Amino acid sequence: MTHDAATRERGAEVLDRAHCSPNKFALSIAELAILSGCGRDKLYEAIRDGRLRARKFGRKTLVTSEDARAFLDNLPLLELGAK
Repeated sequence: MTHDAATRERGAEVLDRAHCSPNKFALSIAELAILSGCGRDKLYEAIRDGRLRARKFGRKTLVTSEDARAFLDNLPLLELGAK
């Protein structure tokens, strides 16, 4: 199994366990990483830098769907053809 296939399979397991959908009120970092395509480490870095709002519930780090959307909407646009 390739690394990408293993990652997709592991992601599907997380989503199945959590009954995760993009319409969920709050997402764990693992769920957000899978749904957004961003890596866990980069998401935690964005939280530390204050670019992504997160909340703690016990040991769990949660990101509301509104905060996840705002974070993704504020990422820089890819400019094709720019040198």
